[in-house]
Amino acid sequence: MRPVDRLQLLIATPARLFAVLAAWFTLLAAWRPLAVPDEGRYTDVARWMLRSGDWVIPRLDGLPFLHKPPLYYWIEASVMAVTGPTVLSARVASLLGLWAVCLVSYVLVRRLADERSARWGVTVLATSPLAVLGGQYANLDMLVAGCISLTLMLAVLACVSEGRSRQRYWWAAYAMAGVGVLAKGLIGIVLPGAVFVLWTLLDRQPRRILQGLSVVGLVLFLAVVAPWFWFGEQDIPGLTHFFIVVQHFQRYTQTGFNNAWGPWYYPAVVAAGLLPWTLAALAAWRRAAPQATPETRSLQRLGVVWFAVIMVFFSIPPSKLVGYILPLLPAVAMLLGPRLAQWPHRHKAAWLGALLCVVLVVAASRHQKTDATRLAQALKPQIASADLVVCWQRYDYTVPVVLDRRTPVQVVNDWSTPSHLTPDNWRRELKEGQEFEPQHTDILLSREQWQAQRANQPTRTAWIWVDAGTAAKDPLLSGYPVARRVGKLVVLKAGGQP
Repeated sequence: MRPVDRLQLLIATPARLFAVLAAWFTLLAAWRPLAVPDEGRYTDVARWMLRSGDWVIPRLDGLPFLHKPPLYYWIEASVMAVTGPTVLSARVASLLGLWAVCLVSYVLVRRLADERSARWGVTVLATSPLAVLGGQYANLDMLVAGCISLTLMLAVLACVSEGRSRQRYWWAAYAMAGVGVLAKGLIGIVLPGAVFVLWTLLDRQPRRILQGLSVVGLVLFLAVVAPWFWFGEQDIPGLTHFFIVVQHFQRYTQTGFNNAWGPWYYPAVVAAGLLPWTLAALAAWRRAAPQATPETRSLQRLGVVWFAVIMVFFSIPPSKLVGYILPLLPAVAMLLGPRLAQWPHRHKAAWLGALLCVVLVVAASRHQKTDATRLAQALKPQIASADLVVCWQRYDYTVPVVLDRRTPVQVVNDWSTPSHLTPDNWRRELKEGQEFEPQHTDILLSREQWQAQRANQPTRTAWIWVDAGTAAKDPLLSGYPVARRVGKLVVLKAGGQP
């Protein structure tokens, strides 16, 4: 039997298809160590939520981290409660998001086109580096992409359903929009709302907007969203203002944040990230288009609007990250699935795309900066729970994850500058947390506080992560022996037994 025939048999039913997808995505996600800073950061926030028992306020190194809402951390921490802080548990939420994106693509294309087009739309996503790598990256982007996609799917299904089914789909869409807000904020409702309104207008069906207005749906949305904001505001007054005004509107409209790129950025990311399907689409588009029905024309309009809204929305602000563009993936499946289902070279492109995904995962595994992680893995058996772990003029997100610390890592640095005047990096994240809870005086230390601590506890063991060059020049670190070194990073041991 040919490999193509074996694959067709393996994915002969929708259940088999999505089981294979889950296995494929999970296998690739298990290879690569955690990347810094993002994967280490979000994994440690979830780990701290589990270890501290505080499921309301996300915390980074024990300090409030209010940049993002809690859904991602809830999912990851729940899995960690069973498996511990493993690489795979760190990526479960992203894998669920990717699986949801594929499910939405399949359901919508099958409902408005046909089974064959739906399968090839999903195949495009499952063998595209942008989707596969995005779905195995431990941050919030693929999870919110899945929530946005599910919200739109439910709204579309409501439009093509009748009677009580239509009403229930609308209620589910409102509730899922609330879940999307808890995944990453207001884009969970703004983006699906914008896509839906523009699609209905382009489809010349404005009555769908009125049909979608629902008091019950709004109550369900608020029931999902409001509790976290209410309880969070009780714990940390100002949480809502910081989360919505600073992390939404200021980050969207102002400069000064990291990763500033021009409007060409996302078109380039999508074109490169969808290889080899970008080239396959150009070849397939030369062929005659499949015979269009009212449903397939509506599907194409939905795909165009969906793609355009996400592309334009995230191209406007100067700060851009690759993961922001992931919510447009279902639109790619809608636009390409019906075309590629008829293209004679589609199987070769699929195998090439799968191979490219594997090669990129392996390459990423070999070129990630893992010095701090390797040091933590090597020294973990020697570091007691009562010992101090210190980052000196740096913060290594993966260190507390690997060590599974129950107490915060101390960070020695100059903390005199207010957070809003600090560059958009780890210093700002930690400083913002201390400003919300200034009673924490033993986490972020100045040089003087470090000296005083050592004078009061000279025999207490401290393990200090520091750049080798800094260790050699800083007089406060002179005399401390090197416990371990990897690359340009060393760990010094202060106090304890020599």
